[in-house]
Amino acid sequence: MGMRYGPFSSVADAEVYLGKIRDPDRRAQTRRELGLPDASPSRDPDANYLPASQSNGYSVEAEFQAAVVKELAAFGWHVQESLKGSERGGEVWYGKGWPDLQVYRAPRRTFYLELKQPGKKPSQAQLDCHARLRESGYRVTVAYTLDQALRAAQEELTCET
Repeated sequence: MGMRYGPFSSVADAEVYLGKIRDPDRRAQTRRELGLPDASPSRDPDANYLPASQSNGYSVEAEFQAAVVKELAAFGWHVQESLKGSERGGEVWYGKGWPDLQVYRAPRRTFYLELKQPGKKPSQAQLDCHARLRESGYRVTVAYTLDQALRAAQEELTCET
């Protein structure tokens, strides 16, 4: 039987509960009481936030996305790309707020990446979609740098399923 975190059977379930606690001190205390590891900075979009005054090395999000896809593929991940960049033409076939990348590999490892340029934050529709995915047990990471995206992939490989 897997590890339990208080009344929760998975870290994902406990994280959903913690996400509803507004007070950061109370959230940290509850995290300790449940026996959860320290919060992963990649789960909180503001923790990875890169202000517009800094650079991630890419002039547009499409270039950033292409680099992330190439690097993840080099490490054995398969990547399904959603819409590229934020200036889209034509019809949109994904639900509002869907993450940029669905990343997966055997055995049954799947997570989602939302890529952002410095100075940009996820929209409310994106945050709502990320919350629904997390409630369903998936990891969602907001990444501003290639290093953050690759760290999310490494975390997915080392977390319990």
